[in-house]
Amino acid sequence: MSEGPESGMSPAHRAPSAVEAARRRRAMRPLIPLLIVLVVGSVIAYREVPWVQRQAQHLLNPAQARAVEACEVAALKLASAPDFARIVKPGRVHVTQRGFYIERIVLGQMAQQGGEQRSFVDCYADLDGNVVNVGVPARRGTTSPAEKR
Repeated sequence: MSEGPESGMSPAHRAPSAVEAARRRRAMRPLIPLLIVLVVGSVIAYREVPWVQRQAQHLLNPAQARAVEACEVAALKLASAPDFARIVKPGRVHVTQRGFYIERIVLGQMAQQGGEQRSFVDCYADLDGNVVNVGVPARRGTTSPAEKR
């Protein structure tokens, strides 16, 4: 069978030849390093830039993002000087049956002697982003000087 006007197939509908396919692959080769750089850059940005993490969290899980934001606001209110406090690390999020548990939010606040004092805050929030409980956790694994002897 010939591929002319008699066969009913137009040139646009026929299968690409091996030469055309090779030409397309060669045209795509310069894009491969660019794609690799974009993927690696995106992974690094997600891990290192809090704004990128937040935007991804808002897109992927808006309920979790609302809970984290509410808990961060509640943690800042616990500071002795909330105007001079900041969230150093957002904490780890765990899903519960009716909401979220945000563990070990690192709160940095102005110390009385100068510098920054850091403390940990744990928080529970419901699925709507309402804070249920927030507080400073008890110190884990600490021993008194008498117990060390």
